Amino acid sequence: MKGKYEKYWGNPNGINILLLIAVVLDPRSKLDFVNYFIDYLFESHMASKLKSKSLSSLKTIYEQYRGIEEGSQSSQQESQLNDDDDPHGMSFYLRATGRRFDYISELDKYLREDPEPYMKSVEFDILHWWKVNSTRFPILANMAREVLVIPISTVA
Repeated sequence: MKGKYEKYWGNPNGINILLLIAVVLDPRSKLDFVNYFIDYLFESHMASKLKSKSLSSLKTIYEQYRGIEEGSQSSQQESQLNDDDDPHGMSFYLRATGRRFDYISELDKYLREDPEPYMKSVEFDILHWWKVNSTRFPILANMAREVLVIPISTVA
C-alpha cells in the first residue's frame, strides 16, 4: 500500500496534475482543499512549487476552454451586432467617467464561492451538480464534463 502511495503521491514532481484539477472541479473540495493537503503532505518548498504548478495548469486549461467557448459564441453573435447593443449608453458613460467593470472570470467566481457541504448520508453526483450549474459556469461545466469522466486508471 505504501508503495502505491509513494508511486502516485510521494514525489510532488511525479503527481499527475490532472488528478488535482479533478479534485478542484469537485464543488465540495475546490482549490483550498487541494492546497491544504499539499501543505500537509510536502515540505514547504515542494508544496509551494506544486501549488503553483497546479494553479497555473488549471488556469491554462481554463483559458483553452474559454477560447473555444468564445470562438463559438462570437461566430454566432457577429451577425446580431448593431447600434442597439448599447441602448442605455453604458459604454459611453464608462469612457466618459473613466470607470470600468472589473472582469472576474468564471474560474475565480467558482473558486471564491464556499464549497458544497459534505453530507455522509447523501450521495453527491458531481456531474449532475455541473449540469445544474452549467448556466452559471458554462466554461467550467465543459471542463468538468471532460475531466471528470476520464477513468482514474487512465490517469494513473
